[in-house]
Amino acid sequence: MSGPLVSVIVPTWNAASYLADALECIAAQSYAPHETLIVDAGSTDGTLEIAARFGLTPLRQTGTGLADAWNCGLAAASGEAIAFLDSDDTWAPDKLEKQAAVLEARPEVDAVITRVRFVLEPGLEVPPGFRAELLDGDYLSQMPSSLLARRSVFERIGEFDTRWEIASDIDWFARVLDSDLRVEVVDEVLVSKRIHDSNLSNSGGPRLGRELIEVLRLKVARGRGDA
Repeated sequence: MSGPLVSVIVPTWNAASYLADALECIAAQSYAPHETLIVDAGSTDGTLEIAARFGLTPLRQTGTGLADAWNCGLAAASGEAIAFLDSDDTWAPDKLEKQAAVLEARPEVDAVITRVRFVLEPGLEVPPGFRAELLDGDYLSQMPSSLLARRSVFERIGEFDTRWEIASDIDWFARVLDSDLRVEVVDEVLVSKRIHDSNLSNSGGPRLGRELIEVLRLKVARGRGDA
């Protein structure tokens, strides 16, 4: 399938263990055209060499944190639609095709999400902070790796808020859901999310809890018209 250009943004930092799998699944997408933008935070472990094998020259991240990396990618993206892939996640080969088909057929739809399956990295125990029962099924995913959004969504909602170290994606999706934008679902598992001891959300501890409370406070304020 072909259609509007999709920009795929991949943030990296010492991602050599997983990056090749992520880039291979992007290259294998049945949808074209798409461009891949790697935003690197100063990797020293071979990440840049892996990117070069795929013919990619990473953008150097100008600030710090995951939200800033996503925003750097957005600033450089030329696509009419935007997708994100964490460097340790993978997609099914038809992920972009099925989502783009919804946007092509239905102009009133602003963004499309999919289902995700969590996959524990072989040889590792379930890390603290992750509920082991989540490995038993699949789930509707409000995560960047499952998203395909028209560029206009970011013009309307804004970028990722860099005040959040861990919860910037949760805050962004909350702003989308509080708007009148239309988000549709491809009800299939098209994203595999690796679970390992370096996942940011699993290692956030008390900071994640504090950020989630503040994100919820802001969501309530928006509902009252205070924000």
